[in-house]
Amino acid sequence: VLFPNLERLNLSSMKRTIWDHQISPNFFPKLKSLEVTNCQKLVTIFPSDLVSNFQNLETLKVKKCISVEKIFGFRQLHDGKTLAGGIPFQNIRTLEIDSCDGLIDLVTFSTVKSTLVQLQKLSITNCEMIEVIISSSDQGQNVEDDEIAFPRLNSLELFNLPNLKSFCSQKSILQFSSLKEVIVSVCPKMEMFSPCVVDAPLFKGVISHKLDDQILWKGDLNSTIRKLFMEMLEEMAKGFPCTINHPLHEKHQLLLARRTYQCDGCRELAGYCWSYVCGRCDFDLHPTCALKGSNKAIN
Repeated sequence: VLFPNLERLNLSSMKRTIWDHQISPNFFPKLKSLEVTNCQKLVTIFPSDLVSNFQNLETLKVKKCISVEKIFGFRQLHDGKTLAGGIPFQNIRTLEIDSCDGLIDLVTFSTVKSTLVQLQKLSITNCEMIEVIISSSDQGQNVEDDEIAFPRLNSLELFNLPNLKSFCSQKSILQFSSLKEVIVSVCPKMEMFSPCVVDAPLFKGVISHKLDDQILWKGDLNSTIRKLFMEMLEEMAKGFPCTINHPLHEKHQLLLARRTYQCDGCRELAGYCWSYVCGRCDFDLHPTCALKGSNKAIN
C-alpha cells in the first residue's frame, strides 16, 4: 500500500498526467481531499483503470485545468453495478470545478445514479465550453421515467458558463430533497433548469449573484430559470446584445447578466440591475457605458 495514511493531496502545474497508470491499485487508500490546479495539459482527472482507488474521497476541486475534457473517465455504471473494488466517488461531499474550458459535461446520467449520492455542494464556474452538467446516457436507453436523486445537495452554484443550456439533458426526474437556494449567474444560454421533472420541495429561489440579497422565485426551479432567461431577452430586444467585446477589457468577452456591481467604466455603484460582466476577472460595465465603446457586438 502506497501512502497508507495520506488524507489530503494538492497537485499543481503537473506537465502531463497526474497518475502513473502502472501504480498499485492500493495507493492512497485513505485519501479524502484532492485539489488539482493549473495542470494545463491534463485531459482526464481520473483514468478508468484507477477510479476504484477513490472510495473515500470527500472533497474534489479542479481549477485552471484548461485542457480537461473529463473529470470521471470511466464508463457508465448501470443498475448499481460496481467496478472492481466497489463504486467510486460515492462519498464525495464537495465538488468544485473552475476554469476548465475543455469540459463539455460533468458526468453522464447513468453514471451519476451510482455516484455522488452524498454530494452536498456543487460549484461549476468559469468553464467556457460546458453545455450540460449531466449528459445523456447510452443511446437507446429509455430513461424518461427514470430518476436521479441528490438527497443531500444543499448548495448549487453555476456561474459564468456562457454555453450552458441546462443542468440535465434527459427527460426524466430530478430530486433535490435538501436544495433551498441556487446561484445562477452569467449563463446566457440557459433557457430552463432542465427538461426533467424537477422535484425540489424546499426550493426558495434563485440568487443571480453570490453577493446579492435579491432572490428570484417563480413557483419552481424550471419556471424561475425561464423567467431569468426571458428578462434577458427583453433587454436584448431593447438593443443590448447578449455578448460584446470591449476595449476596456480585451482579454475576455463580456456577457449580459443581472447583479449588484460597481461599473468599471464610470465607477458608479449600481443596484441590482443589468451589467456586461467578465466573471473570471470580476469586471463590470453598465450597459450604456459598455455600448458607448464596444467593438462589434456578438449575439
